[in-house]
Amino acid sequence: MLMVLKVKNFFLLWKYYFHNKKNFKKTSNGDSIVLVENNALCDSHIVYSYLSNILSQKYNSKIYSYNPNFFNNTFRKLIFYIKIFILFSYRYIYFSFGVEKNIIPKHNNKNEIEKKFNEVKNKLKSNNDIYDINLKDVNVGDLVYDGFLRKYDLPTININSKIFEEYLRDFIDLFYFWFDFFSNHKISSVIASHTVYEFGIVLRLAIKNKIKAYSAGSFFIFSHDEKNNSIFDMPYFSEEFQKLDEKTRIKSILQGKKFIERKFAGEKTIENKVTALPGESPLKTKNFTDKVLRINKKKKILIAAHHFSDAPNAFGRNIFNDFYDWVDFLGKKSSNSEYDWYIKFHPLEYDSNKDTIKFFLKKYPTLKLIDKNITHSQLISEKINVILTVYGTIGLEYAYFNIPVINAGSANPHCSYNFNYHAKNIDDYNYAIDNFEKIKLNYDKKYIYEYFYMRYLHGFYLFPDELENDYGNIDYQSCLIYRKWMNIHNEKLNIKLRDHIKSFVDSSSFRCVKIK
Repeated sequence: MLMVLKVKNFFLLWKYYFHNKKNFKKTSNGDSIVLVENNALCDSHIVYSYLSNILSQKYNSKIYSYNPNFFNNTFRKLIFYIKIFILFSYRYIYFSFGVEKNIIPKHNNKNEIEKKFNEVKNKLKSNNDIYDINLKDVNVGDLVYDGFLRKYDLPTININSKIFEEYLRDFIDLFYFWFDFFSNHKISSVIASHTVYEFGIVLRLAIKNKIKAYSAGSFFIFSHDEKNNSIFDMPYFSEEFQKLDEKTRIKSILQGKKFIERKFAGEKTIENKVTALPGESPLKTKNFTDKVLRINKKKKILIAAHHFSDAPNAFGRNIFNDFYDWVDFLGKKSSNSEYDWYIKFHPLEYDSNKDTIKFFLKKYPTLKLIDKNITHSQLISEKINVILTVYGTIGLEYAYFNIPVINAGSANPHCSYNFNYHAKNIDDYNYAIDNFEKIKLNYDKKYIYEYFYMRYLHGFYLFPDELENDYGNIDYQSCLIYRKWMNIHNEKLNIKLRDHIKSFVDSSSFRCVKIK
């Protein structure tokens, strides 16, 4: 079965290759370069093909692809070249839309990197200092922090550990490769898949050098600058919504309402794809048997925990260095509290967090673990009183049922609205938890519908049927998505997509909105 799938993918890859060769003709011969990230995200390849060619024409630039990181694994490097040799590599897809060359980072002089590493490392006295790491006046501390946690799947950082020192040394080496590349080449624009981890290095350098920088995929395109160097567009939601005409605003509220009702009925929506939620809604009503929350007069607090290694700075800096520090803070607080404290992990993330969960439960016996299969519907029915999160989607879900949610900072998706509380600092966070019944929140549903519309329905989507179909039924990161695209592609759609992306590129907008 696996062999059949691989054969099918091989033919789809080459069919899409020839499809692109017909649609993208080289028109630029300048000496500047559009850099587009080389990866295996098949749905993104389709967007890259249009965006890179539009930028190539705008700046009269050649198109080069680039590997965002070193080949630190010899086996992976070998596989990379074998796939090219046997004609089963995504490199050919990049060639099909005009890429002339692929840039692979190379290690710098070890002595020079060691010197730079020591300069950085000697300034690190605590995890908080990681956020102050600047290389050539480019702040990369959050990229280092999140990148390390992700690579080693660890809950926090020990700055004196060998693996952190190795990672930091490698990161600095990678940064200086790209710094030198930008210094020695004329780059007109950059396209990346993500703004976090090591992927963010190229984007940050582009921004520093006043070069147009984009992140893109099949359901988003962002244009980045010093003010907006991540995908954190949520602070603008309320303001941008008000710029829509009245008729559109009314229609958008109704559309948001429709999708939220489907969400709480247990259906998949586009939210599942954008935020990688499981297929079944955690708020779907079920028949409950045993009680979960203690029966007493104490107020019940739920810590809606995150995956410890999953980008604590995805939307920007919050109050705590990472999710580990956050849970540790709340564990200490629970030890001297009159509340009942509960902690629940996402069902898809429970097993990978098991060891850290056990550690915290032993350290803080006042925390009671909620089984991963217990639904939020049950917790709501049992009168949970307040929810604590950093930036989880749970902020919308509990607000919908008039239950207060306190975010550990302002860098969260709901920050443009006051149906959640967004703590400003540690003292404010402490106060909000202790006085959650006094904080004023606005649970007017129209703002929840508005948020849902702006987050999931207003932005760019490659496929016209994206909002109504294929909520996970197609693997968008496989060659099967090429077939879906070729099946709907025609000259009208081709022109419409080109014009829409070109209009965005020519604008000063941060976020590309949906095609009308």
